[in-house]
Amino acid sequence: MQAVSVVRARTCSSHFVSPRTPTIKKARAHPLTCHPSPLIAGRQYRRCSVILASASSAASAAAPAVAGLSHAYGYLMASVAFTAAVVQWMVFKVAKARKTAGVEYPKLYAEGNNAVSVKFNCTQRAHQNTLENLPVFLIMQILLAQAYPMFASGLGVAWAVGRIVYAVGYSSGDANKRLPGSAISNLVQFAMLGTLSFTAFKVLTGRPI
Repeated sequence: MQAVSVVRARTCSSHFVSPRTPTIKKARAHPLTCHPSPLIAGRQYRRCSVILASASSAASAAAPAVAGLSHAYGYLMASVAFTAAVVQWMVFKVAKARKTAGVEYPKLYAEGNNAVSVKFNCTQRAHQNTLENLPVFLIMQILLAQAYPMFASGLGVAWAVGRIVYAVGYSSGDANKRLPGSAISNLVQFAMLGTLSFTAFKVLTGRPI
């Protein structure tokens, strides 16, 4: 009987030859770890461990892609969050101006033409105007981000900054001071509308984006 001196491990569930008997035995497979025979060198076990660790790392790295979100889309989330924070800041400004003017709920605007009432009405109007434009702008931004996430995110930040300038100027009580902020936000909104329309045209005509 010829002695068996070399055992070859092909996989974690490969056959090996026992040194005591020529009978072929099959090692029990395990879904996660490798169980080589005592005759197999230690480096075979380490090799299996490295393969398993690499597979686990690859699965973790592929998680964002599986979720369908690119890294650039995170900037869109940050942009929308910034816009939401600006709107909430306007809510606080209106609440403060309402308390100062003594306007009770549910009245939307103050009566009279005194300075305090006018300032409250201007602050309230700045907030209302932003809310009027916010839904359509956010819809356009999210749609445009499907093709150009970074560009859409930049426009979103620019629009929110324009609304800050608009609210600060308008809430001063001088309605004309709203114009610079209005110009910024309107230009951004028109840029968003134009880019989205052109992107829709390319999609409908089968042209590359």
